[in-house]
Amino acid sequence: MTKQKYIYKKLFIFLHNTYCIFYIIILFKMINKNTLNKSALVSIDNTQWFENSNLNELYVNEGELAAKMTKEAVDMCKQQGMMIINVFDNHPEWHVLFSSNYKNKKPYDSISYDEVSNWNDDQIWDRAWFSLQELQDYLKEAWQETLRPDHCIENTQWAELMSPLKKTDFDYHIPKWEKVVNSWYSGFDHTELESLLKSKDIQNVILTWVATDYCVWQTAFDAMDKWYDVYVINEAVRGVAENTTNKMLELFDNRWIRCITLTELSKLLSQ
Repeated sequence: MTKQKYIYKKLFIFLHNTYCIFYIIILFKMINKNTLNKSALVSIDNTQWFENSNLNELYVNEGELAAKMTKEAVDMCKQQGMMIINVFDNHPEWHVLFSSNYKNKKPYDSISYDEVSNWNDDQIWDRAWFSLQELQDYLKEAWQETLRPDHCIENTQWAELMSPLKKTDFDYHIPKWEKVVNSWYSGFDHTELESLLKSKDIQNVILTWVATDYCVWQTAFDAMDKWYDVYVINEAVRGVAENTTNKMLELFDNRWIRCITLTELSKLLSQ
């Protein structure tokens, strides 16, 4: 190797290392005393139906622990005057994706446009608040969906916060899935979340939730796409299935969604 090439190589290594160090410093200073008023903690679906093992059918493993750790994160952030937001499923009982609205369907059965295009009105129970035409129009766009058991129905225990979380822990409560015909999983889809964050000039979003491999990854990705800096509290999140949860966590890293511990959050808040 010539002397000139050797010098260039050393210079490249120096600049590369300097850039890495600079980038790491920037990451760890993005949430600090100067930007706390531009940060918000957003809790996604920390509700009884997903986190209370006694309700069973859609229970997320260790959901109670996710709620407990979310409470710790909430208390930390409230002490610093940070805005705290609860985003939660709040479904009408006659939702288009509830299997109980169909005469020959069970939870987790699939339903597709090809199938319902040949249906008549007799396939849907009279209690449903959607018509066959609305179902067909919906599935013409979505093409296929998986039906769910009734869950998180508005004005029931199912949609309430999981203990030890309380309504008074939050500054704002934002429902999602309120319409009869929709399947919006993200906390940003057809909710007031984005307008609220914009009105408060929020730049950093700290997320806690269930479930990583459903509503939450979509919320996290939407937040990144909307140019928020996104932080995930490791101890305060849980997923439905291990393989899909691990895949989502991998994708978080690729999308610069930063997973931190409660200890790291505490240090960031105390800077």
